[in-house]
Amino acid sequence: MREDFRELYIGLLNLMPDKAFLQTEIDFLQFLKHGSSTIQVYPQFLHIPGIVRKGEAAEHAQKFYQNNVMGFIHKHGLDGLIITGLDPSTSLFKKQTFDPAFRELLEILEKKVTSTFYSCWSAYEVLKVKYEIEKVLRNEKLHGVFSHRPVKTETNHPLNLGMDDEFLAVHSRLNGINASELQKNKLRVLSTINGADEWFLATDKFASDVFCQGHPEYQKSALLGEFIRDLKKRETHPTNYFSAEIAQQVDRIIAGEKDLGQKKNEIGSAAGPTLLNRWRSMEVALAAYFIGLIYQTTNLDRHQKYENPDNPWEKYDSQKSGRGR
Repeated sequence: MREDFRELYIGLLNLMPDKAFLQTEIDFLQFLKHGSSTIQVYPQFLHIPGIVRKGEAAEHAQKFYQNNVMGFIHKHGLDGLIITGLDPSTSLFKKQTFDPAFRELLEILEKKVTSTFYSCWSAYEVLKVKYEIEKVLRNEKLHGVFSHRPVKTETNHPLNLGMDDEFLAVHSRLNGINASELQKNKLRVLSTINGADEWFLATDKFASDVFCQGHPEYQKSALLGEFIRDLKKRETHPTNYFSAEIAQQVDRIIAGEKDLGQKKNEIGSAAGPTLLNRWRSMEVALAAYFIGLIYQTTNLDRHQKYENPDNPWEKYDSQKSGRGR
């Protein structure tokens, strides 16, 4: 018996604002590294019309990023793609150019790319465009480290097989879509925050579309950076992130009389060295099984979507036959 194999091309379409552009790239490269210990993955850095960059971000994009994701897919093919969040309020976002390009990209992905991982804004945008599901503005920001469980009916979904029965994951968002709304549209909700209608991961039938409301890619200091950045308008601690001692110290700093800049510096100095990444095992499992699923189902011809379009998971199913949690 012979098994055909080759390296995978997985793209990163980085839509984040300039200030977060490089860090987002680092975070998702780390995500791919965690998941590719036994499979050779070649990351492809991709760009799309409608995103204009300046300064260091522009220089970096010009040096390392392909100008047009659609042209790259047509010429070279892609096995998988990660699309990040986006800040539509930034002046560097050109909606009239971006919107038609993004819709063209979605049509290409539907036909040619085995699986696309949509993070944050991109997840909401695709759910709106493809399924007419609108995101809802939350009463308050959901930010912190939350306990999740796989949905009981989806424990054997390929992206849940590596997950613990209970795991931690990061959320940092002002918007949301209830899990029940996705299920009404026959989407597969894979995991939710314990005791809440808040989902972390969801897919379509064969995980061609993977939607993530959380941030598996975040480094341990990411929530601290956001908390300090937004200190003037939001003083609520990220949930389950600071230790009790540090939370009290942060409150004392905020209540003090020093100026905002000094407070931010003191909070960073006090909290930074104490932070723990308690969601890395989830990140590693998700990345590994995302890449593994692509490897099992993609076509040997990178320009084609599935090895078996009639039953994309046939090869995967045969290998996990009889396997349970």
